[in-house]
Formats: sequence, C-alpha cells, structure tokens
Amino acid sequence: MSYSGRGGDPARAVEQDLLSRGIERLTVLQHPLQREQAGGHTKSTFTDGGLTTSSRWRLPHYPPLTYLFDVVVDLTAPRSDLWIGMTPLASAVGLLHRMTGRVQTVIHYSIDFTPARFSNRLLNSLYVRLDKFCVQSSDVHVEVSVNAQDARRRAYGIPLNTTKALVIPMGIPFSTSAYSTHRHPHQIVFLGSLEERMGTEMLLPVLEQVRQRIPDATLHIIGDGPYRTLLEESVHTRGLEDSVVMHGFVESQGEVQIILCQSSVGVAPYVPSPDNFTQFADPGKIKAYVSAGLPIVLTAVPPNSQEMAERGFGLVRDYNAEQLAGACVDLMTNSSAWTSAHDAASKYASSFQWPQLLKPLFDTYL
Repeated sequence: MSYSGRGGDPARAVEQDLLSRGIERLTVLQHPLQREQAGGHTKSTFTDGGLTTSSRWRLPHYPPLTYLFDVVVDLTAPRSDLWIGMTPLASAVGLLHRMTGRVQTVIHYSIDFTPARFSNRLLNSLYVRLDKFCVQSSDVHVEVSVNAQDARRRAYGIPLNTTKALVIPMGIPFSTSAYSTHRHPHQIVFLGSLEERMGTEMLLPVLEQVRQRIPDATLHIIGDGPYRTLLEESVHTRGLEDSVVMHGFVESQGEVQIILCQSSVGVAPYVPSPDNFTQFADPGKIKAYVSAGLPIVLTAVPPNSQEMAERGFGLVRDYNAEQLAGACVDLMTNSSAWTSAHDAASKYASSFQWPQLLKPLFDTYL
C-alpha cells in the first residue's frame, strides 16, 4: 500500500487491519505531502504481522514538483497480490505494476474529493485526468461518502454503474471505552490542519466570546499547518497566552485521545465556501471527537452535519463567532444538555469501528 502524509485515519486503519489478518507480507510506502512534512520517503515491510525491514529515502521535497519522487519510490515495491493506492499517483503506479504483471488487483482509495486540488490550472487538469483514469481503471474505487462519489462522477462524466465503487465512511480512531473521568468542564478543543478552510481564523474570536461568559474557558489546538505561525502571533496579540494551548502536530494517537477526553466540547468551524472540499468529505476530526464522547459545535459544511444535529450531539451554527461561542457556552453551562449530547456522540461512534467498515472490502479482495 502507498499513501502520502503522516498517515491519516484511513491509511493507519487499513495498515492495522491488514496486519491483523496475518497476511504473509505487507509493504507500506509512505511519502511526505505538505512542505512542513519533509523528512523522507519510507518503505516498511511486515512479515506475518511483524516489522522485518524499514528503509528511508531523503529526497528533496518541494511540493507539488517533487511528488514525482513518490513514483520513483513506489516503483521499488515487490510483486504482490493486492495494491492499495491512497493518492492518484500511488494508484497509477499500482496500475502500471498490474499491466506488467507485478500486481493482480488495484484498489484506488480516495480519502477526499475537490474539483480544484491545485491553483495552477495545468497542474490541476493533470491531477483530474490522472484521478479519473484511476477511478475508471482500478479494480475497485473506494470513497468516504456518497456525496464525494456523486460529485466526483458528475465532475468526471463517469456513470455510476460503470465502475466498481464502494463507500467506506471514516471510522473512529480511538476506543470509546477510554473516556477520562477528569474532564475539564470549560475546555474546548480543535483538532485538525491549521488552514483556512478549517475555520482556523474563527478559533480565537470564538474563544474570546466564550470567555466573556466563562472567564476560565480554555482552548486546546491540536494540529499543524500553514496558518500556525499566524495563529500563534494572534494568540500573543490578543493576550490569550494563558488560555490557549498550542500542541502542534501530536504523533502519538494516545496523547491526542487524552487531550480530547479531557475536553468538554469539540469545535469544527469549517468555512462555508464552494471551494471547501469538506462538503464532499467525511471529516476525520468528527469521528475523533465522537470517539472521545465529545459534543460538537460546527458549521453546516460537512454532508453529515444535519445528521449530527438530528442525533443530538452536533450543534450546527452559522460561520459566526457569536453563534459558535453561544453553542459552546450552552453546552458548558448546562450539565444535562452536555450529558445528553455526550451519550448521543458515544452511541454514534459505536457504529464506526474500522474492522467492521473495512470487512466488505478485504473479504472480497484478499
């Protein structure tokens, strides 16, 4: 299998599920994605569930130009029965391996969909053509939501019944049995990439509004990204050093779980924009929040936002600091409302265990 980035929930879950199945050999190829993730390409081989070899290539990293190095590394993969590509480039290499007889089956696993991946029109056109080729040529195409599946096929002009498609929603990254008994009643948490579409610029105005009614309210921010420096400067400018904790990217999933379970409200103030591909996604942060039993305050951008509201754990508000802060205050000052939302979040999380979600895929193609 080949993926880019630090190993998001689908990649990590697929790897763990394959290892749990006791397959004879698993090769995992990981590539850097964003500029701040420079550090090399890795190739790890697992035999009978245990790591046997691991190597690293430290190559120049100036995305998107150096994404071609991903191809070079992926071409070193050994012969295999199954290839799982979690980017169009990775899946294209798998299809090349299949053409030369080095791979039998190729799964193109799409973790999101955006019609405008790159601002450069030529680069974006090449990306779209490659992704369309992988969707049409792979043995099975996995989407994380029906919205993403429909939008991609409409954009690419692909009839639904012409490809083998399977929708696998995001699973929960943590065990729901590990809730902390020491939640901080006025602690808000944000988990995710620090970029514009995530609503990063709204976090501090929301906290300031909350602190007008709950003076000891705090905000914990887990994640890294292009807006991190700007956010840190804004924390200092606004005098919020004592109420904002910037954790940065946290490698340990256990540490992330502890922070979430110590919090009382998870926020997801996605920017409502036609270019925000979260409208087609199944956001991983939502599943992380519910796995920690967190009520969620969010905007109506994710396709399942209305479902969250109907199930009683999602408070959907406009992209407005006063409205989002008001929802946080309502939860943190009403214990019965918080408990009801917590119970609803926990119940929802129980339906999204990764082994259950991946079973139809691997029972068929392994």
